[in-house]
Amino acid sequence: MTLQFLAGVAVLGCLVATGEASYEVAPGYVRRERAGLIEIPSDDDEERSIDLDRDDLAIHLHVPPLELADLLHLEPQECKYPEDGEGVGRLELSVTNNPGVTFRCPGGHEDELEPPEPTLAYRVNSDGSCDTTASSDMDIALPNAILEEAVSHYGRGSFFLLINGRPLDSEKKACFVCKGKTGSNKGKSCTVIVTVPKASLPNSWVCDPLLPPGGNMVTFQGDGSEKTATVLCPPGYSNLDSPDEDGYVMTGPQCMTKAKLEDVLGSGSTIKTVELKSPPRGVSKSYQVTATSSFAKPRILCLACEPGKNEQVSSSAPNRCMVEAFLPAAAAEVSDGDSDLQKARGLNSQEPPSETGTSTVTTSTVTPSTVTPSTGATSDEVVLSCATSAALLAVMSGLTAVAM
Repeated sequence: MTLQFLAGVAVLGCLVATGEASYEVAPGYVRRERAGLIEIPSDDDEERSIDLDRDDLAIHLHVPPLELADLLHLEPQECKYPEDGEGVGRLELSVTNNPGVTFRCPGGHEDELEPPEPTLAYRVNSDGSCDTTASSDMDIALPNAILEEAVSHYGRGSFFLLINGRPLDSEKKACFVCKGKTGSNKGKSCTVIVTVPKASLPNSWVCDPLLPPGGNMVTFQGDGSEKTATVLCPPGYSNLDSPDEDGYVMTGPQCMTKAKLEDVLGSGSTIKTVELKSPPRGVSKSYQVTATSSFAKPRILCLACEPGKNEQVSSSAPNRCMVEAFLPAAAAEVSDGDSDLQKARGLNSQEPPSETGTSTVTTSTVTPSTVTPSTGATSDEVVLSCATSAALLAVMSGLTAVAM
């Protein structure tokens, strides 16, 4: 399964680079749909199709800008058995700025990891203990996670847990148990606790057309009932597609529901063009989205930066740049602190925008061309991205072969 896993990572990298990735690419979504864990929203259920339920939040994850090459830099942490054989060892791992975590059992491939199936995990109790009474689907505990063995040159029996996204509602935890089966380790056990922190979303963001779904995401912030979020469209994609000429926007689970802007964000909500006093590099046009209400359940507004009337992009470039604006539930608190994303893109010092217009934005037609936007990758860079994924696959395959 190791080579299949690595091949999947490489293919996903190419899909992202060419703008072909979709929600259905997410492995967790596919598994949950096949297992019947995801309910497809009904068109006649307006409240269900606008609000995001618990299962919906497992689909809408924030994907931070992490490099696949970071997989090679993760050294497995050993879950050590108690020396006296009494009790259970414990290893706590937290996903930070890496695409996942790695760990290994003391006896390597001679030990067993439970649950035995890579699509299963144990839940963590409120007191921090691992509930081994029954395993559950991995995506219930850690949405969009992939567990794979022997992806490291540190030796067989190492495990890599790829975490494809950060949850929007709260941190997630799952646990696994190493079981000693031979020699002095026989009968011993050690629990691995994995924590995925809640996503830290920026309030403003420069849309990157080459990022996957969930890569371009902002959150609403503000005092009182009125909250704002700022979408920054890059050169070549200066036109925001929402709302359309009839005042409709896309929202709901998987961005599949069409609704009036005021029904999604509250009466009097607006989308306006703004000017930034100190705009970050790579911004063609800025838009401020204002929500006048909060609701019992979180919501998401799905937007897209598209080429304007006088803009053209090459046929190899994505025809739009998707952005998701997340409106937390009324009871949720939004942190005003700097996020990892803001640091990564240098938006920490950005000044608040000033309004320059009050009209809404209508959808424009995409015109194919041979010019690539300056903030996105050129066609050569897209090819390089796929080549990099393939090279990573080759290198890691070699390391896996050595480990075996």
